[in-house]
Amino acid sequence: MGVSRFRNGVRELRVKAGLQQRELADRVGVSRQTLSSVESGETVPATSIALELARALGCRVEDIFWLSDEAAPIEAVLVPGGEEVGSRARVAVASIEERWVAHLMEGDRGASLLVPADGVVVRGARRRSGGLKVRPLRDAQALRQNILAAGCDPALALLGGHLAERFPTGRLHWVEAGSTEALEMLARDQVHLAGLHLFDEESGEFNVAAVRRRFSGRPMVLVNLAVWELGLVVAAGNPKHIRDVGDLGRRGVRVVGREAGTGSQELLLRLAAARVAIPASAPRRPRRRPRRRGPAPPGSP
Repeated sequence: MGVSRFRNGVRELRVKAGLQQRELADRVGVSRQTLSSVESGETVPATSIALELARALGCRVEDIFWLSDEAAPIEAVLVPGGEEVGSRARVAVASIEERWVAHLMEGDRGASLLVPADGVVVRGARRRSGGLKVRPLRDAQALRQNILAAGCDPALALLGGHLAERFPTGRLHWVEAGSTEALEMLARDQVHLAGLHLFDEESGEFNVAAVRRRFSGRPMVLVNLAVWELGLVVAAGNPKHIRDVGDLGRRGVRVVGREAGTGSQELLLRLAAARVAIPASAPRRPRRRPRRRGPAPPGSP
């Protein structure tokens, strides 16, 4: 039988109540340093402090402190939103701007196949509601050291592996997303980092203009991680004899692009704009005529 551990949810309840650490400390009558020590689990508070915390947070003492072999569920904002989420779904968890953020680790996404989950969904919740309960599989202090990085560059996964060797407690989770989607996630405080490769024709620069437009007046830091070359991938043996973008407009050539908002798709459309028309979506298959049963009626073709 495992040994029960003393756990607390002071930080989560404080954030839910909209209180800063200093505000709650003043209400309880302790220093901010003391409250920080209690939140982190480094200090077990006296009975009088526990009672004052319960009064200030409007709950029972047992809602704040408990003995358990498992970590208590945490409330997290789920990304993305809009659909049902089944219980036991795997999620990556991190703290962003005083709230827990959980990203689904879908099994068919390359970034999550071999990465351990930080938690599992306790019960299903509608994504449009924005939040759900997550059972942490790691200590809360370790989860707060996690970094969520959105982008489509597999180098983010390699970077996470290198960081794990130097900082084994926290994890860098690669959240697969196109450049525009990654930038929006960063703006919504759903990730810590966004990987971009968006070219601006007017300035002739990559990424800077896009960041300035989305984060006008907000100080941001851009770091160059890698430089890559883009090209066209063709069938084995190049049976259509594709040499450049201009050849994509020939009859019988089917173009499969990246999702909208990715840097490579924007480059393809920009290069092709003056030379060939590329449809924004895949062509629909023609409907098949239903087979007739029996002889055709008179006058039918």
